[in-house]
Amino acid sequence: MFKDLRAFLSSFLKKAAEQRLFRKYVGITLIAIFTFLIPALLIFCYLNFKEAPPPVEAPEISITIFDNDGHTIFNGKSSTENIESSPFIKTIYPLINTKSAVEKPENFKKVPTFNITVITDSGTSTFKCYFETDASQSFIEDANGTFFSPNESNYIEFLSTMFSQPVYPEATPPSLTLGKSTVILPSKIDWNYKLINGEEQKSENNELAYETIPYLVDGIVKFNFSTVPDECEIKIFDKNGTLVFEGTNEEILEFSANEGDEFNVSIHAKWNSSDDSSAYGEQTYIFDIICTKPSEIKVSSTSASGGRLIVLSVSNVNSAESIIYTPKEPTIPNDATDSELNALTALYKYEPVFTLSGQNAYALIPIPQDIPVSELEFSIAYGIAKSDFTISLTKDPISATIPAPKDLSLDIPSARKEFESTVASVCTKFGDILLFTSEFLSPEEYGFTRSIEYNSEILIDEESSFRFLANAYTASNDENVAVKSANIGTVRSVGYSELLGNYVVIDHGAGLYTWYCGLSEVGVTESDVLKKGEFIGRSGSTSPLCSNGVNIFCTLFGSLIDPTDIMGQKLI
Repeated sequence: MFKDLRAFLSSFLKKAAEQRLFRKYVGITLIAIFTFLIPALLIFCYLNFKEAPPPVEAPEISITIFDNDGHTIFNGKSSTENIESSPFIKTIYPLINTKSAVEKPENFKKVPTFNITVITDSGTSTFKCYFETDASQSFIEDANGTFFSPNESNYIEFLSTMFSQPVYPEATPPSLTLGKSTVILPSKIDWNYKLINGEEQKSENNELAYETIPYLVDGIVKFNFSTVPDECEIKIFDKNGTLVFEGTNEEILEFSANEGDEFNVSIHAKWNSSDDSSAYGEQTYIFDIICTKPSEIKVSSTSASGGRLIVLSVSNVNSAESIIYTPKEPTIPNDATDSELNALTALYKYEPVFTLSGQNAYALIPIPQDIPVSELEFSIAYGIAKSDFTISLTKDPISATIPAPKDLSLDIPSARKEFESTVASVCTKFGDILLFTSEFLSPEEYGFTRSIEYNSEILIDEESSFRFLANAYTASNDENVAVKSANIGTVRSVGYSELLGNYVVIDHGAGLYTWYCGLSEVGVTESDVLKKGEFIGRSGSTSPLCSNGVNIFCTLFGSLIDPTDIMGQKLI
């Protein structure tokens, strides 16, 4: 077979050479190769070995919810064609996309509930969301300040997801503070709340303390939950690990410490679940406290008589509202009169109001007349500091017996009722506290003479008399002399009554008021803020008990006290 093929080729080539066909066929072959075969080969290689073009991707959308401090709450990313695969994008994107422009509400002063950033292929958009559980009261504000109202159906769907957590206060577990503002982070939280559709949702993204954090304590160890727990167990251990306290938040007021003491605190709080509760769960806290300086608690005197006052002081205080005053219930005498029972009730129902001056807090306790007991017992607690006090009480004897002016015609019951009504109306006007820090100016220091002392008995006739619970001052000459403010204060009332004449009442703070009565001229108006020694009017005789002078009453939250305790005195 090979011999035959060889012979054929030899014969073919010989004939081709003789007939000059070789060059012709070779040329035709080469032309065919370059004309058809090579392009075909190139097309074949291109079609079989070229890289596949990248698929056309759908536009992407990215959404972030963050709080007003810039902390991320939720975020998510998805393509616009596949929104259904992302519950977060599926919920938030329609909420932003289907809003309707509205007029900005009048006097709008809300703080954003949270903020939203939306990033798409067309750019970045930011929104402030003022959301509440009521869709009609919820608004969206864009970067241009235009207000929108969310679509109600989309909004209700949003409220029924975990992404609405910032809208629900119940979603945030109750906070725990030490003192007035120190927030203690829990080490563990198990918290649940109900969405608007009634489904229960577990609270997420709660900030936790992953290490034992030390807190400096300068006098107060009372722990304050924003929502009072149903159960709360507090344990305190010293540096050696010995349990030194175990009890509730109220019982901790009995705990005391010294400067430099260090303790480890464990708190477990629980909020029970019920049909009507919108949230429940428990929290655990583990942290250290270091006592830097306990408070010192004092009283101005351990004895007092009716009409006097006791000054309470607590040092190293950050929050006057956290000072706790607890009176001990008295033993009521069987033979106590109505006036004595009223005095006893006034004393033991009285709640001192502590006022801060720097790092010190002060309060005043008035001792009423006719007190039927011999002791006032009470305790004052401020965190780790607690003191018990016993004040010896005595009745203040009548200082003098003075016949009434001849022209005095006084209906004692009606006069007393009028005065009590005047006092009650004035003492409800509480404004800015102005704490007195200097001596009170006495009229005797600028030209007056004290003519009637506090608790004098004024004889109207042989059968009737009344107690004069004020100090009467008379001008040293026949002219109307200027009357001055005893201390810095705010004018709370200016008026006239048949018993008091023209009067001015000045609030000095801490519940203490001075009353200037019988004036011939008044030079101030209500709400004026006065300096110590500032002109308030002129002496006169507009009160039947005032002869060219001024009568000065003092009240402490409505209880009459002896002006002698104040005039010329520095109380704190």
